[in-house]
Amino acid sequence: MRARTRWTHEQEEQLRQAYADYCGRWEVIRDNAFRGATVSQLKNKYYKLARAEPVVLKAAGGLANIALADIQLLARMLE
Repeated sequence: MRARTRWTHEQEEQLRQAYADYCGRWEVIRDNAFRGATVSQLKNKYYKLARAEPVVLKAAGGLANIALADIQLLARMLE
């Protein structure tokens, strides 16, 4: 069994950027940026990071790419 290694801040930023660049296509993200990781590892890490951070509009995405779940989350936060 392989020992766990911690993600560095740089790797976390690289994952966020790869997700934005490849629109969540996990196999492409793995093949181009994280060859040693599984798709499951990448997804789990990304969604863990996303849960821990507030929803922020990205300049590249704008309002058109906001998911319904994000809007619902914002509405609950404002109640």
